[in-house]
Amino acid sequence: MSGSRLVRGTRSRLFLYVAVVVVVGMAVYVFHGAQLQLDDARKVADKCQQQQESLSAQLQGKNSLLFNCTYKLQLVNYLFFSVEINYLFSSMLNEEGKFIEVLHMHLHNKQ
Repeated sequence: MSGSRLVRGTRSRLFLYVAVVVVVGMAVYVFHGAQLQLDDARKVADKCQQQQESLSAQLQGKNSLLFNCTYKLQLVNYLFFSVEINYLFSSMLNEEGKFIEVLHMHLHNKQ
């Protein structure tokens, strides 16, 4: 082998080694960047999970409050209806009582 051919082969191998090192370095750099982005995405996902759990707990509390308010409103409506019915019956009984009194007096006056 001549000297120029030996130098050309050495240059080729040196260029090949440098190219392999550059490619491996770029692959490590890209992998490291992807890992950093993945870590950031995990942190954001954890934060979103915590916020979702917090909102779910708040919603559960509001649903419980809404149920309690609805139940109390139903009780109030029932009580109001009961009072109204009692008032109507007592009014009817009073009027019926007056009617019976008037009828009774009228029957006694005829005798």
